Amino acid sequence: MRTQCSALYRVFTLMLGLAGASVVVSVQANQVQNSSDKHHAYSRDSVIYGRSYSEWSSAWQQWANSIPASEHPLFDNADCSKGQSGPVWFLGGKFCSTEDASCPSEPAVRSCSVPQEKALFFPIVNVSCLDVEAKNGLCGDAGPFITQMRDFIGGIIDPVTDLQVFLNGKRIKGDLKKNFRVQSVVYPVLLPDGNLLQAIGETVIASGSYLGVDDGIYIMLPPLPAGTHILNFKGTFPQFNFTLDFTYNLTVQ
Repeated sequence: MRTQCSALYRVFTLMLGLAGASVVVSVQANQVQNSSDKHHAYSRDSVIYGRSYSEWSSAWQQWANSIPASEHPLFDNADCSKGQSGPVWFLGGKFCSTEDASCPSEPAVRSCSVPQEKALFFPIVNVSCLDVEAKNGLCGDAGPFITQMRDFIGGIIDPVTDLQVFLNGKRIKGDLKKNFRVQSVVYPVLLPDGNLLQAIGETVIASGSYLGVDDGIYIMLPPLPAGTHILNFKGTFPQFNFTLDFTYNLTVQ
């Protein structure tokens, strides 16, 4: 079981004891349904480049899990182009290895260059669980069945509060939990050697093929115009007294 920030993961591990190659979707931008303008997120009910939000959240997890920690952009070991393909680029918070004592549970910043005409998809907060994690007791008391895994991660997301997203100082309005909470479809993952789970402390999780589910608050932004942009997202897990606060300095070119 993991979230975007190992500082939060460490809290979970104290209290309780993100595979596979992403699929390229080769459809054109004019096929997007229910689209928004460049100052707002696509609605959760949108079909974006042939996929629902639920399907994109699964693709985000496949992307995040497919990259070894030693060359992973969410460990700040590679730039954000790593593993990206197709019309949508994935962003995220920060994973931290168990050896990285300096990894902060405080506001963090990352710079990222993005090609033009790429939509941006990211979780404000999310939690996921693989069947192999559940079988090894790493998803609380969840058993290795999808409904149990969903119940467990859903219980972590339910209390989340103070959700905010700002793009160039303008806040995405509305109830983000109500409007953008997403349960993924069940997704297959292929964890590599040196995978992110091992890096964040789940050393018993070997490389291999597994099934997972995710629950979180996700945002899809339409392609941004060329230039510089500042994206900030944050959310609080009150049950762990933890706030994720992350800023991207984006250059679209």
